[in-house]
Amino acid sequence: MGEVTRPAATRGRRACAGLLVVSALACNTQLTRAPSAKENVDVAHNDRLHVLPAPLEEELAEIRRDPLAAVGLGEKAYTPYEIVKGEALWRGRDPEIVPRLLAEALDGRNDRTFRLAMLQLLGLRSEAAVDEALVAALADPLLRPLAAYFLGRAGFKGYAPRQRKTVAPLLRALAAHLADPGEYVDPWYRRSHATGDLVLGAFVRIAGPDSFTFADPSERDFVGYTLRFPEGERASLRDQARRYPIKAE
Repeated sequence: MGEVTRPAATRGRRACAGLLVVSALACNTQLTRAPSAKENVDVAHNDRLHVLPAPLEEELAEIRRDPLAAVGLGEKAYTPYEIVKGEALWRGRDPEIVPRLLAEALDGRNDRTFRLAMLQLLGLRSEAAVDEALVAALADPLLRPLAAYFLGRAGFKGYAPRQRKTVAPLLRALAAHLADPGEYVDPWYRRSHATGDLVLGAFVRIAGPDSFTFADPSERDFVGYTLRFPEGERASLRDQARRYPIKAE
């Protein structure tokens, strides 16, 4: 038998069907394309990761809308901040809170002030996992200054203490950034602080101020607690910190 020739109409219908499938695939590809960073500036990116109970999600959304208003100015130099919004996020016991706050802080698509506000909430919490989260945040230059600061002030004036079997991992993590030349521009005070100063203050505070020699002994009580670093102590303390014997685990 010879080759069967299909009617032209049948061939046309199949060609149109093929085009429709290709068009549908193309449209689906466009619809599922990951949004760009610019498109994501004002939306949550971790809503399916470490999902929190509805009231906590609402608090997080409120902070996202206005992160500047979430943190107020403290009354003392050694308590420079106070949380205005998000109390349940730093007092709550849900095990997903710490990983969610860290995920939001690390997400570079989020607003800068919002990311720093996440560190403010983490810094008030008492779990050992908070130390791990803040050490992870040290890897990001934007987060490093505040992450170091909140590592250093645990257990002082409104900040919960954290159980630490050893501080060696914290000191090693901070030591890697003692010479950081960066700058922390505080969105709440609208002032700048040297990143290296905040790292050094945290290192001295965690290692123990009594292990260091101060030109002015009165500075010992508040170094690492205030955002200001004493000018006359910087060079000497940095040199002492570099030579500090961090114990092996």
